[in-house]
Amino acid sequence: MRLFLLNLQHSIFVVSAILTAQAFPCAIADEPEPPRRTLEVEVLMQSQPSYRINAQEWGRIFQELGYSVKFREPRAGEAPRVEDLDRDDFRATRVVAAMAADGSIRIGTQKF
Repeated sequence: MRLFLLNLQHSIFVVSAILTAQAFPCAIADEPEPPRRTLEVEVLMQSQPSYRINAQEWGRIFQELGYSVKFREPRAGEAPRVEDLDRDDFRATRVVAAMAADGSIRIGTQKF
């Protein structure tokens, strides 16, 4: 579990660093500061009790890392993804991961 936590923390750090680099390119002194970018994390899961127990454990891990995560059932045809949600002054990236029956979480090709 400790290795999973370190890998997850590393992946979140990398995503945050990439988002920061995109949101804050080298600024010229007279340019206004660009809006901040937030990271939203959602995990798709099934309704069985074992998934809910794993969701509680993952929720604690994300909370320790300083992130809030939303666990929910997938909509019809919904798949894991990473998407930008840029609107006016609001910039966000949403990471939608999937929970497997063994309690692991997949984000892209990464398994935690």
